[in-house]
Amino acid sequence: MVVASGQTITYSRLSAGCLAVTVFFTGGGGAGVHLAMMPEKGEQQWTDFLSAIRGKTIDAVHLDVDAWGGDQGWRVNTTSDVPKSTAELVNTWDLKLGELVGNGWKHEMKDVRAWFATKLGKSPGMHDNQTPEYTVP
Repeated sequence: MVVASGQTITYSRLSAGCLAVTVFFTGGGGAGVHLAMMPEKGEQQWTDFLSAIRGKTIDAVHLDVDAWGGDQGWRVNTTSDVPKSTAELVNTWDLKLGELVGNGWKHEMKDVRAWFATKLGKSPGMHDNQTPEYTVP
């Protein structure tokens, strides 16, 4: 969802590990996406979000989840263009929890922050927030 300056992005409750990504654009306005843990939705949502913000300069990035880290959190991999939930990697890719890091899938906050900074051009703020809401500058 792309919004104009002064509008508010309100996410539905983030539960079971969903991830909200919010960006503010230089000069006003912003965009947000509520990424689902299900692979058939999450990857397309991320692709659509990137298309919607293409060509915009980003001033700030916020990531919100119900909990960071741990074995059930979101993971990133330097060889992937899409963040993945642990559930997706275990259920769809048939990887065991112990195999995720060995396959490059990291969940530590520093790694998640670095991955999003590379993809969006700005290091994100990371929040434990189940009901995020942002009024866009």
